[in-house]
Amino acid sequence: MDAKYEGWTRYHVIYTLRHQWRFYREGMKRSIMTNRDRNEVIKEALYKMSEDGGLLTVHKEDATVDFVVDNWDG
Repeated sequence: MDAKYEGWTRYHVIYTLRHQWRFYREGMKRSIMTNRDRNEVIKEALYKMSEDGGLLTVHKEDATVDFVVDNWDG
């Protein structure tokens, strides 16, 4: 990521080995949400972004980046 996002809270949605989608804050071990339904996890992530701002990276099952959402609430 470029310098534009320096200091932003970063979140990720990833697919886990347990066949679940995980939404978490970068650097944290504990998930904000896990669910087998990717759409439910993305809805929760977008809601959190609309409230708190940040940078969200949504990954595909193979760990490549699907899309990125940025929302600065500051």
